[in-house]
Amino acid sequence: MKSFAAVLLCLFCAAGFAQSSALEPGIYIQNANKWDKLYLANTAGAKTAGIAKNSLSLGIARKRFELTYRDVEAPVRTLNPKPVFRIVGPSQTAPRDIVVVRLQQRRDHRELQVGGESDWTGTSFGYPPDATTSVEVQQDETGMTLTPKADLKPGEYILFASTPTALPIGYGGYDFSVK
Repeated sequence: MKSFAAVLLCLFCAAGFAQSSALEPGIYIQNANKWDKLYLANTAGAKTAGIAKNSLSLGIARKRFELTYRDVEAPVRTLNPKPVFRIVGPSQTAPRDIVVVRLQQRRDHRELQVGGESDWTGTSFGYPPDATTSVEVQQDETGMTLTPKADLKPGEYILFASTPTALPIGYGGYDFSVK
């Protein structure tokens, strides 16, 4: 009977370890003593905003290009203002290009301004600098561990790191919330 109890204990511990270790290829966020898998959040659409203001100002005011993401909150949440991420497997993104970007919450979705245009200043594209946080990267033989260089304020975020399943244009990422 003791050996049966020992086998059950070993199976229970192994099951707990399997839940907390990030061995399957993918991207994970650490929550307490376990790893939660993050899934790719592709854009749900794109829009141009500020067209009327641009027209009324004779092209001085900027039009904005915004990407939208489904739902008002990400399905994965963390309480840690400096979350730890783990990329298991290959990433085609250079470590210096992996960033965390804050999304704007709207009534039924989230948005990311990725560019703008005016007749006076031209067109620009990119992540908004005031919403972008770089990450520290530690690489090993199984992947990378990422930590934001600064604390994240409560809100909605997306981690942009290209993996074999991410969009090559750089706007499909891994969304999460900081509470």
